[in-house]
Amino acid sequence: MLQKEEARMRQALGLSESGADGPAQQRREQDRRRRFTREGEVPVVVLGNHAADAPPVNRVEMAEVALKAERGAREQAERLLREAQASLHALQTRLAHAELAHREELAAERQARELAERALQDAKPAAVRAKPKRLGRPPTREPQPVKWWLPSRKKRSK
Repeated sequence: MLQKEEARMRQALGLSESGADGPAQQRREQDRRRRFTREGEVPVVVLGNHAADAPPVNRVEMAEVALKAERGAREQAERLLREAQASLHALQTRLAHAELAHREELAAERQARELAERALQDAKPAAVRAKPKRLGRPPTREPQPVKWWLPSRKKRSK
């Protein structure tokens, strides 16, 4: 029984050494491996073939049309880029002019304030003008001398 199983395994693996299975069976296996289908043996089904409805397509013409479209898109993109760059330059120029005008207005305002303060200082009387404060001790007043030769109040009121 083991020999039968071993023989079957060898035959299944193609290792059989027996003369009965030899050349005839090997030819049949080779024929099965190399057999090609012949026309009409396998039904052919075509799905989604739109080429039958459309006229024949010339690939060179399609490539030229695609190239022309790409060139047009590139030219349009370059034109839009140039317009955007010109717009950016114009906006930067406007910004610089606005900043310059702003600085000039600030300088004019400062100058006008300084002139107004000077005019206000000149318009005040000399006594009212603020004197700068001294640092340190306040000035001391000298006491008034006693005028002994004059009659006192008490004597006057009597």
